[in-house]
Formats: sequence, structure tokens, C-alpha cells
Amino acid sequence: MHNQFLNIPVSKYRFIIRRYITFQNMIINLISKCCKYRD
Repeated sequence: MHNQFLNIPVSKYRFIIRRYITFQNMIINLISKCCKYRD
């Protein structure tokens, strides 16, 4: 009965995770650049 609720498409999750990871990478790159400029 609860299976339907848990049966969310994995592709949707992968898409969200991928976007989140790319966003995180962008932020990390920005921070590292700022740190380099500050040195």
C-alpha cells in the first residue's frame, strides 16, 4: 500500500542530484577563486 508513495522515479532524483552537484561545484570554484585572489 505504501509502495506507491515510495515509488518515485529514480530519473527525477538523478536529475535533481546532478543539478545540485553542478551548482555546488560552481560555488566551490567561486570560493577557491576568491581565496586565490585574496592571497
